[in-house]
Amino acid sequence: MVKLDNFNFTINVSNWVENEDINTEEIGFESLFHFIVIGVLSTTVSLFGIVGNVISLIILSHKQMRTSINCCLQGLATFDTAVLVTAMLMLCLPTIGSKVSMLSSYTNIIFPVIVPVVYPLGLMAQTGSVWVTVIVTVERYIAVCHPLKARAFCTKRRAFLYITGVTIFAFCYNIPRFYELECISIIDPVTNSTVYNVAPSKFRQNALYFEVYHVWFYLFIMYFLPFLTLALLNSTIWQTVQRSNKNRRRLTRQQENEINLAMMLFCIVGIFFVCNILALIVNIMEYFGEVINSMVAVSNLLVTVNSSINFIIYCIYGQKFKTMFLRIFSKCHIMEHFNEEESTNVALQMRINGIQESTKYVPSRLHVRSSSVSVTNV
Repeated sequence: MVKLDNFNFTINVSNWVENEDINTEEIGFESLFHFIVIGVLSTTVSLFGIVGNVISLIILSHKQMRTSINCCLQGLATFDTAVLVTAMLMLCLPTIGSKVSMLSSYTNIIFPVIVPVVYPLGLMAQTGSVWVTVIVTVERYIAVCHPLKARAFCTKRRAFLYITGVTIFAFCYNIPRFYELECISIIDPVTNSTVYNVAPSKFRQNALYFEVYHVWFYLFIMYFLPFLTLALLNSTIWQTVQRSNKNRRRLTRQQENEINLAMMLFCIVGIFFVCNILALIVNIMEYFGEVINSMVAVSNLLVTVNSSINFIIYCIYGQKFKTMFLRIFSKCHIMEHFNEEESTNVALQMRINGIQESTKYVPSRLHVRSSSVSVTNV
């Protein structure tokens, strides 16, 4: 049986493989709470987020939406989708399988085999999502606070290079994760059958490795550095936006668009802080030997929310995004647009025919008009 009690994909994913004394069956309120939060809520949020991120990728990749900021948002949607997929494989499905017999084979057989690979891939996606959020903030900072430099630094080519750099960094930083877990088979003394479990490797159990890489590197790279960068840049952007709002009439259309995008970014970053602060607390508590399973479950749910909610933010703040969404996915809007265009073409054709007709019979029309005037006067 797989130990799921302390499994935390967000922060201390290693907890559940380190504690050999944890019972394999959850009981009572904690079991029900874990099933509702991870099995039900996280699954629902993840499915919605995957669909929303795919739709966002389709819209943002449209030729009319190809800008530097949208290129960065495509990278963010890609990483967020990977986070949600790996969370489904490592959190949601095993939790449901522990209660639902239809998925018990996945929990007991498939899950232990795929986790040593899915686990590092999930952390790569999470690392990419965090740092693409930082890249988006830097891009907005340059566009709003240093508009004269925006043409040089805020280009589609540079945005692609930034996303590529983040991807390479996320992969290289998480390479050691591939050597942390291993699938083992044991004989169940009760049923006398082979069962599979996940155990930490000797590499993972090294005390120096855990102290340096798992604790300090992880806190610095995934929380302290990005949190500090986001806080400083967004505070500067906010001050610039407030000054610009006082001189709203003097702003060009381009500057107003940049400010609107900055407001959307504030919402994205604000939700990022709210959804990740609990995970930071859980990670610090883990370092001091305190693990509360309910907090771990809620922190994982919040991470799935953070990776799922950007589609809603785009729909609220992105007027062009909403318009493109309706054009692509709303059949009624497409038919209405088609009918309006057809009506316009018909009216134009009738007008052209009328002009041709009037040109052909100009002398007679002038003569008839003269006669009609005389009749009307009578």
